Amino acid sequence: MISLTLDKKKVKAPTSWHEVTVAMAQKICNEWDASDKIALFNILTATNYAKVKASTDIGSKFFDVIDFVYFRSTVAMAPVPKALKIGCKIILIPNKVGKLSTGQLIYLRQKMEAVQVKLEADVKANPDLTKFAFKNGFIFDSLISTAVATYLQPLYDKADFDEERAQTIEAMILDMNIVDVYPIGFFFLKQQLNGGRTLMDCLLLKIQTRIASALNSLRWRRSDYSVR
Repeated sequence: MISLTLDKKKVKAPTSWHEVTVAMAQKICNEWDASDKIALFNILTATNYAKVKASTDIGSKFFDVIDFVYFRSTVAMAPVPKALKIGCKIILIPNKVGKLSTGQLIYLRQKMEAVQVKLEADVKANPDLTKFAFKNGFIFDSLISTAVATYLQPLYDKADFDEERAQTIEAMILDMNIVDVYPIGFFFLKQQLNGGRTLMDCLLLKIQTRIASALNSLRWRRSDYSVR
């Protein structure tokens, strides 16, 4: 983490994905259009866009904060861990995902369909929309915490699936590091895609080029940096 002063206040910001929480990473995936550097800085520092734009004392620290986003392999390539510590409990990650309960299946599918509907509407409203994604062609990064909580809640509580408990556990997961949590959530969500491919294919094909263009837009040099 680095410290900087903005509007006479001390602000701390991450300088690598290992310092980014799940909540912050999902906000980047959900809200950032993969082009506005100030908006990205705003998310990473939880600061006000207008104040960041007006500031003249950030200097090179601006780029120190956002640089790592353009080299995100630590998240995309992270291996699935054998266990995950949530709160004070260590949960072993199953090697194979078993059959979901009806409650788990309905809950997760509803969340996935909501993401599809929103993204399809966004793309329709703005055909030139680019979307940040950790893995090319994957649209459910904003559901990483939901997927992990949904799958692991019965193991955490040693009980049947409970939606409210899953939401409580998700709140804890949001404060964890994205590098630790992402590979597990991605693995669980891919299992759902593999099990219901016909439901997802149409939208995935429609937007994967948008995600690809976002990834291409991240291949920029430091000499191209400019704050507008």
